[in-house]
Amino acid sequence: MDPSSLESSVVELNNVGLSHFLSGDYQKAIDSLGMACHVIDRYQFQAVDRQQSVPNGPQQVYSACDDTGSISSTMDQYIEQVLRKTPPSKNPEPSNFSTSSSGTVHSLYNRGLVMSTGQCGHILTGEYMHRTSAVILYNLALVYHNMGVRQGISAALPHALQMYESAFHCLRRVSCIVECHKLLLAILNNMGNIYAQSFQVDHTVECFKQLRQALSIPNPSMDLDEDYIFFLLNALFQPK
Repeated sequence: MDPSSLESSVVELNNVGLSHFLSGDYQKAIDSLGMACHVIDRYQFQAVDRQQSVPNGPQQVYSACDDTGSISSTMDQYIEQVLRKTPPSKNPEPSNFSTSSSGTVHSLYNRGLVMSTGQCGHILTGEYMHRTSAVILYNLALVYHNMGVRQGISAALPHALQMYESAFHCLRRVSCIVECHKLLLAILNNMGNIYAQSFQVDHTVECFKQLRQALSIPNPSMDLDEDYIFFLLNALFQPK
């Protein structure tokens, strides 16, 4: 399958997965989103084949489901690096993703990220690959998160946490985090929600501490955003 067809498949599978999520069919949502991850991995294996004969080519291609390192040990350093960067322009590019809501559960940010067909042509190239992987992994995590909260399947919450962490590690490879700012906030917020429900106080405090730091990243497009206000209130009313 050529790259353009693979990209179209990723977008369609992501959005079909969210449709199932909104209708409450979580298993079908997981199947679709998991297939999207599979398509990304397939594309990366093809990329390896194409680059094997290129001198000084990449020695390793990142896997969409890779989860290396501890998020608690890397978060502070990552956020500090972002804050040290030059603030974005006053007219940043609009977000690449829209949101679709499925209600609210406690402090859970319960909106999946919809991908546009207009993005096809670059979502599997360069660092856009990491953004795409982060979006799909976040959506997968959100489905598992809802299974744990709405259906009482406690075993689903560790899966959700693992997916959120994997999505975060994808974002660490993105140079301009402002373009994925809301996704970063959603990941931190929802990890904190899971830790809070499992009474892991130290981890809960750490996640919302990092959420407050991430909220301080300059991003004019988020100033009057209702989601930004949601994250801000969650961060302010959690224990410090």
